[in-house]
Amino acid sequence: MQKRFEDLQKLSQRIKYALKPITVAAFADSLGYGHSIALHSASVCLAAETRIGLDEIAYGLIPIGGGAKELYLKSTLGASGDAELFTRLRAVYEKLSSCKIANNALLAKRIGYVSDKSPVVRDRDRLIETAKQNTLKMIADKSITAIRKDQNIRVLGGSAYNALMEDLNAKNEAHSARKSAMLKLARVLTGGDLNQPNNVSEQYMSELELDALMTLCRDDENVRQLSNAWTG
Repeated sequence: MQKRFEDLQKLSQRIKYALKPITVAAFADSLGYGHSIALHSASVCLAAETRIGLDEIAYGLIPIGGGAKELYLKSTLGASGDAELFTRLRAVYEKLSSCKIANNALLAKRIGYVSDKSPVVRDRDRLIETAKQNTLKMIADKSITAIRKDQNIRVLGGSAYNALMEDLNAKNEAHSARKSAMLKLARVLTGGDLNQPNNVSEQYMSELELDALMTLCRDDENVRQLSNAWTG
């Protein structure tokens, strides 16, 4: 199980740092790891009816393959300081912990799951061709610049974690499997054991994610509740 999670993380990073831009053609239910792949790609083309989002919390897990890390990174770019960063962090945490799903491409843009520039295709038969042409245009325009693989991510540490826990306790979440996942998600997004704001690497956050996933998968009570949920 751990190797599978690690392989998905590595695949996401290979997509993100590919020498040529990779475009995702999203349609139907592009949920969970499907959304994670889209977040790591250079661009996304969407069929108009696409449903997209990271829904793993509903199953007692956190987003797999770096989805939470990448959504946090994209959502917090350009934050003017730690106060604004926390506001954006809280919004990301709310979307992820509530399993907010965009039921169409326009809503996905509105809530920040894909870029405002992402092409939307009404005729799904033209989706692949549109994605191909979009990729060729990016290559021709040289619009994708190299990104250092040791890209730093600003995390806010213990005080932000405590604030997210106050939000969680106010919700009075009764389903313990989901609550366990939400606790782990907050820990990943705020930097793990860090007490103070700091800059961390993507690899550091990936390790936090992997540890969280394996802990949730090894929790007998969590597995029992998930099994009951899946079997109805």
